[in-house]
Amino acid sequence: MPLCSYLAATLGWPSIFYCFGTVGLIWCTIWMMVVKDSPQEDPRITDSELKYITESLKDVETNKPAKIPWKSFVTSMPVWAITVSHFSENWGFYTMLTQLPKYMKSKIYLCLYTELLKFLDTEYYA
Repeated sequence: MPLCSYLAATLGWPSIFYCFGTVGLIWCTIWMMVVKDSPQEDPRITDSELKYITESLKDVETNKPAKIPWKSFVTSMPVWAITVSHFSENWGFYTMLTQLPKYMKSKIYLCLYTELLKFLDTEYYA
């Protein structure tokens, strides 16, 4: 959060999205270069590790698609309870997240950037 308020105060609010979007793209690129679909495609795996993995998975059937019990999911009360509570929590959280800075600035006259500078100037952070 301090980084976001600093970016918003110095470079404008869109810089927050550009900054974290760039970090996400860099992470995705690294992930795509490092992670492989199977142990056979991974150049960093040793022959003994590959042999152990393939021998361990000989008895596992992977050709048979798993049946998904959709009716049980849709009629399950715990699933609906989690869905409703998750939706409600997200609605409240994002409403507060987007409206709180405006409220703090207009009603209680609190500037997030100056508060960030005060925080960074404390002995705790120094």
